[in-house]
Amino acid sequence: MTTYWADTAITTSGDLDVGGRVLFYGHMWPSCRDYTAFGGGGQANATQLDRMVCWVTTVAAPADSVKLYAVPIHSNPGICGPRTIVINLGANACDIYPGAGCQIDALGANNPYSLAAGGKREFWPSSATQWYSFA
Repeated sequence: MTTYWADTAITTSGDLDVGGRVLFYGHMWPSCRDYTAFGGGGQANATQLDRMVCWVTTVAAPADSVKLYAVPIHSNPGICGPRTIVINLGANACDIYPGAGCQIDALGANNPYSLAAGGKREFWPSSATQWYSFA
């Protein structure tokens, strides 16, 4: 096994394929960002979430919406993409949609999960079309 050390942050503007195991010693900080939910709601124009931790800071009206990314499947079919944590800091409930043709829990394809104002939920992909949510 070859070992590479990084005494500072490793950053990339694209994919990083390590071709094997990655061991972390110390802290690994998740990628996070603030989002504004799409006014008027719906799946087609929902604000696309693209980070591991997503702070929805503006939900101007009930059912304004955001969308989980299309579940990336690793080149190894048994490995799905990472979890997504959504924190609703807005004033209203926010609709969280899956990617087109996908579903969250047993809500049915293309149906949203409603996250109350002040709520937090974790979403884990289990396949290319299925997300599960956890408190």
